[in-house]
Amino acid sequence: LPFNDPHGSVWEAGWLAQPLWYVRCLLWLLVLSPLLYRAARRAPRLLIAVLVAATLALEIVYRNGTWHDDAVPNALWRAGDISLYAVFLVLGFVHSRSDEVAPGRAFTAALLAVPLAVGVALVARPQDGIVNNSHILHLVVGGGWLAVALALRAPIAALASKGGASAVVRGIGRRSLSIYLWHTAAVITTWHLVVRLAPLPRGVHSVLLGLGTVAGTLALVAVVGRVEDLAARRAPLALPRRPILVRV
Repeated sequence: LPFNDPHGSVWEAGWLAQPLWYVRCLLWLLVLSPLLYRAARRAPRLLIAVLVAATLALEIVYRNGTWHDDAVPNALWRAGDISLYAVFLVLGFVHSRSDEVAPGRAFTAALLAVPLAVGVALVARPQDGIVNNSHILHLVVGGGWLAVALALRAPIAALASKGGASAVVRGIGRRSLSIYLWHTAAVITTWHLVVRLAPLPRGVHSVLLGLGTVAGTLALVAVVGRVEDLAARRAPLALPRRPILVRV
């Protein structure tokens, strides 16, 4: 159960190692999930309030305090990771056991999240202006997008139920963790390959980087994605038994 994050090497500038913070946080959430689930059944609103307050308090102390532990650097920030994502985990527990959220209420929550997010960004600007560098802002913005998804649940579900879209959604869903963990490896590898080329016309560098990232991610996920099927105890993605014929 790691609490520290691994250190990246010089050439990849942390791009390969950085996504492993997600595994670190996910493992702790999985360990805590039985306790969180039981607490969510007994007092869901109180639990959510406690987790939100903990997230706010940990970031305030982290940014304004002087406490530091050399053995576990950024311990307060990493504890904030757990409390932040525990909020959304518990919201998922509550949502699975309650009635569907009315689109009107979700839309109202999404609208309220906009000025709140702007206010938080102005009062406590995150490092480099990046949402992920502030747990407080992350909580507001993430909650806002969650509200948008709930408000548009009907059209999203209708789109995802169509043949082509359904296959894409299910494929990404089955390989979501692998895609997240390995897409940065495809990014940095493609970048190193592209910069070795002669000076390219404007826009070509970005196009090649995008294409290489997609191709590299698909290749890496094809190699390691089977681990997700093993972990979920499900059958692997089935390949077509007959070749697909295309008329031209």
